[in-house]
Amino acid sequence: MIRRSSHGGFIEDPEYPLLAVDEAILNAVIHRDYGINAPIHCIAYRNGLVVENPGGIPQEVPRHFSLADTVLSSVLRNQKIVEWMRFMKDERGEPLVRALSEGTRKMRQEMENLGLPAPDYETAQNTTVTLYNHFEERLAPHASYATTASNPDTPDEPSNVKKALRSIGERLARIE
Repeated sequence: MIRRSSHGGFIEDPEYPLLAVDEAILNAVIHRDYGINAPIHCIAYRNGLVVENPGGIPQEVPRHFSLADTVLSSVLRNQKIVEWMRFMKDERGEPLVRALSEGTRKMRQEMENLGLPAPDYETAQNTTVTLYNHFEERLAPHASYATTASNPDTPDEPSNVKKALRSIGERLARIE
């Protein structure tokens, strides 16, 4: 989101913490069920980013939960991918995976730091994580143009999230 600065000019506020987006996608790649022939989906909506991967969470959790009230311990489905990801580096030279169970904790903390709700999960045959943004707050000053959509059901226009997803996709494509 871009807003005016009180000192003149503009300030770009992220809709989501980039780290939370990275972790949601990285977790989808690491924890997906590769026995199911289906892709990982990343869909940006006006009020949320949804990342869905094949396979449920391989531990006992409620079908629908939030990281605000549920702590996930790491149950590895794809040990070799996790080991490989520990050797891969991000743009800052940091390992993509440093410690097990670190990703979901960092996602929740980064969302909280921006005043956003904790990531929301739904799991059964697939695992879906939703990162919600401040859509309603951003929309309030423009209420005369408001829509009644309150769930992530309408694809968003190009945004920083799509740029971030494109960047992550480009990094993953370079991995050989």
